[in-house]
Amino acid sequence: MTRTDGWEINLQEFFLSRLHTPFTWSTNDCCSFSADSVKAITDVDVAEWFRGKMEPEEGRRASFKLLKEFAGGSIKETWEKIAHDNELEEIQVDDIKAGDLVMMKIPPLDPIAGLMSNDLTIGVKSFKEGYFSPGKDGVVLSIEPEIIKAGKI
Repeated sequence: MTRTDGWEINLQEFFLSRLHTPFTWSTNDCCSFSADSVKAITDVDVAEWFRGKMEPEEGRRASFKLLKEFAGGSIKETWEKIAHDNELEEIQVDDIKAGDLVMMKIPPLDPIAGLMSNDLTIGVKSFKEGYFSPGKDGVVLSIEPEIIKAGKI
């Protein structure tokens, strides 16, 4: 994937637009948040397959059903399929830069979703320290999460 000219401004505007947007299945969950950040940086919609397939009120069960349909599993399998389909380069933690994606372990918002995803979530590297992901009342900054994988955007 190639970052577009002005990606820094696009990503900053994206983060600001989601600052107070609460977690919502299918429109502001970890997968859609991360995919939308990739789109802000590259103009590539890595979540095109998912768009319009469910309504937010359908909730957790429908979201995880879509992940299973798409990649045969949950967060980890979806990451792997999207990474493969979009030639997302896996990078080491020391090489992560603003806008890169991470699969990380953080305390889940929803204990059942945590069980279904093995407490994994997808986040986006901030411009300074930490990683952004959607939270109950808006964007959450995780300072030192356990990084499982990282992908270069």
